Amino acid sequence: MPVAHLPLTGGVAALAAGGGAVVLLIAAGAMDVDASLVSGTMQAIPAAALSRAAWVLVHHAARQADRMAAEAAKARGEALVAAGVRAGEREFANSLHDTAATTLLMVGTGQVRSDADWLARQARRDLDRLRSGSGPPPEEADLVELLRADLDATHLTVDFDSPARLRLPFGVARAIADAAGEALNNVRRHAGTTRATVRLSGDARALRLDIADQGKGFSAADVPVTRRGLRESVSGRMERVGGTATITSAVGEGTLVRLEWRAGDG
Repeated sequence: MPVAHLPLTGGVAALAAGGGAVVLLIAAGAMDVDASLVSGTMQAIPAAALSRAAWVLVHHAARQADRMAAEAAKARGEALVAAGVRAGEREFANSLHDTAATTLLMVGTGQVRSDADWLARQARRDLDRLRSGSGPPPEEADLVELLRADLDATHLTVDFDSPARLRLPFGVARAIADAAGEALNNVRRHAGTTRATVRLSGDARALRLDIADQGKGFSAADVPVTRRGLRESVSGRMERVGGTATITSAVGEGTLVRLEWRAGDG
């Protein structure tokens, strides 16, 4: 029976039951039934009907609230999935920009000879990096190890100072290492120097990573809005894991990229 009909049905049943009781009491009048008992029974009839109707309405409201909560939970789940897909697509675009696109741009603009002895190794490394994003990641990673691995691909002389190891959640460690890698790519492409300094300090609760060079520097106002290197591959990556990136530079004074992260901020 539809829920909408239940209050009426319950009320009718309550009235019928109460009415039957009154008839019996009145029929027993010859037996000196107390009039107050009849009066009390008459008053109980509408009370029973109202009680039944109230219960049904509360039950109906509860079921409707459950349905609304389930629909809201489904919508939140779909929104989280969509956000995850967008984040994955954004990170793949960043990785493509930082690896294969950068390598091809250097060859295409003549910064690197197409027959350079390290180019084939770099291309294989770029491809491996893009493929690595398709598998399930580990829970943790050593940031120092990731940084050292990426230093080999910079083709710069890097003065690297860090703790022996620094384990972090994998997503955080990968984001910081990738942001540092892009900062070093910018040194190689734009700074006019082949040397850089990388300093890592802190621990798994809070850390700071400085990437500095003494190259030609730049003015932030002169960076085209279409350039995504610093905006997405450095600052954007740090923001997505709850960290920050601060870029300090001036023409003729080199550049300092400072990456900072604190546990619990992401």
